Amino acid sequence: MANNTRIAIAGGDGEHSIHGCGQILEKGGVTYLQADIIGVGGFTNWRSVSGLAEAYHVDVAPHGASFPELNAHLVAALPHGISVSTSTPGQPPEVWSRLYQDFGIENGRIQLTSKPGLGLEFDEDFLSHCQVARLES
Repeated sequence: MANNTRIAIAGGDGEHSIHGCGQILEKGGVTYLQADIIGVGGFTNWRSVSGLAEAYHVDVAPHGASFPELNAHLVAALPHGISVSTSTPGQPPEVWSRLYQDFGIENGRIQLTSKPGLGLEFDEDFLSHCQVARLES
């Protein structure tokens, strides 16, 4: 448990409800709550979980390096959001900085747009150069 050590503990990525995350927070189990936006049920539920974390003075760092384009907006909207993972195993990190128009990673920081919603549009030029493997059944 985080309150029994000086070492920062991140966790909660396997919890898929506000109640499960609440139990972790109530017991002082983590320094950084890493609820997954997909697992917890989307933006609205994740915001509820992050509000609970804030009440316990716990920072949030959403789990899910597969979704930095979603997580970046979550972290940017919160005073206790601290980091966003941007790479998944076997995938070069530059994919996320080139997958969308106006979504860049500069000096380790994600650059968000001021467009409405997530403000994301695929970069069709980049995608046209990517190979896709097809599985034959």
